Amino acid sequence: MIRFANREDIPDIMRFIDKHWKKGHILARNKEEFVYEYGNGSSVNMVISEDENGKINGIEGFIPYGKKNRDIMLALWKVIKTDNPMLGIEILQFIDRHADARSISCPGINAKVIGIYQYMGYTTGQMTQWYRLNAMEDYRIAKVKNPEIPVPWDMKQYDMQQFSSFKELQNVFDFSGYYRQNPRPLKEAWYIEKRYFRHPIYRYMVYGIMNGRKAETILVFRIQPHEKRQALRCVDIIGNDTLFYQVTDGIDRLVKSLDAEYVDFYETGLSEERMESAGWKKVKDSGNVIPNYFSPFVQENIDINYMAQEKEVVLFKADGDQDRPN
Repeated sequence: MIRFANREDIPDIMRFIDKHWKKGHILARNKEEFVYEYGNGSSVNMVISEDENGKINGIEGFIPYGKKNRDIMLALWKVIKTDNPMLGIEILQFIDRHADARSISCPGINAKVIGIYQYMGYTTGQMTQWYRLNAMEDYRIAKVKNPEIPVPWDMKQYDMQQFSSFKELQNVFDFSGYYRQNPRPLKEAWYIEKRYFRHPIYRYMVYGIMNGRKAETILVFRIQPHEKRQALRCVDIIGNDTLFYQVTDGIDRLVKSLDAEYVDFYETGLSEERMESAGWKKVKDSGNVIPNYFSPFVQENIDINYMAQEKEVVLFKADGDQDRPN
């Protein structure tokens, strides 16, 4: 039987994750983090499959960005071997039919299941990782063979303003205008507050790109420490993303003020030409290593694959469950 999970299922789901996904995984041992990620009142944003004895043999989590007819991100898809070789696909189909989703996406898919998503009609691809270095004598997080820091083309630069509370953001960001833009995915205000202002473990830095007294774009950063160094990670862009190409100077100042080795981010859906004109460099083929994994730390470049129902989707590092503690 395939069904939506409820609160009473949480202990069994956590044990399933520990046994069949990864021993000691944070979602198998930290109930607070599990409830934050997937809790939804008396229900859980997760679909489970049970055998005839009521034992879980498959799970698929999802993260909704809205309340109704919403865009959702998939996460944590795992099935164990059963007599039904189509079980994993049936779980995905259950979500597609019953989760009240207008679009479904998932960054961070395993390369081994790309063919399954393509068989189901989803678009698949690989996110692009961009970076800008801080000029330093040496780098310990990154491996830098090419220290080039491109100068952005001459274009108007907008100011950035940091918000210490969601209320401050609400006062200057035009949510109604953002909703009218109707992007895919669209992140409702309650989700933004929960995700970036009420995270139980991570502390995000939320900035607005200011056009006069109003913020047209929200930028979300997270400081990533490692030993005695740190990197700055841009994990989300919400709103008018075209302004992102015109805040390179402000981001550079932020990187320098934090004494970070670099700033990086993953995306799909932005303009490659405009990113390069704004002074960003692709990690791939740069000759440099800009790590993505820190828990544990892996000093390697990491590809992030994604799938989406819509071809025009715009995704970033914090979509789905990609930017969560391990």
